[in-house]
Amino acid sequence: MANAPSSTELAGASGSDISTSVSHGNGPTELSLQAVVEERDRLRKELTEARDEVMRLRCQAELLREEWFMARLQEEEYRKYIRKLTGMDPCIRLRDVREAEKNGLT
Repeated sequence: MANAPSSTELAGASGSDISTSVSHGNGPTELSLQAVVEERDRLRKELTEARDEVMRLRCQAELLREEWFMARLQEEEYRKYIRKLTGMDPCIRLRDVREAEKNGLT
């Protein structure tokens, strides 16, 4: 086991380069317990941060969906009352815009 890294070399290895501290000889691979525990803790922390970010994004998406839905309901309510008051639909249709552009009314 002359080629195997010492436990002090493995303890100094960061989480991203833990694979470089693995022996590439024909014998079994040896990692220090401390290096394995540090990598596990790093991955747990990363997983927790990722879960928190997913939850934050889900909440943000839900708020946006609710805001859009409420705005849509309000728009329909306003249109209904304008239709009642004026007898016309206040919605501007794309077809009407195109006709106005052809007639030079824009």
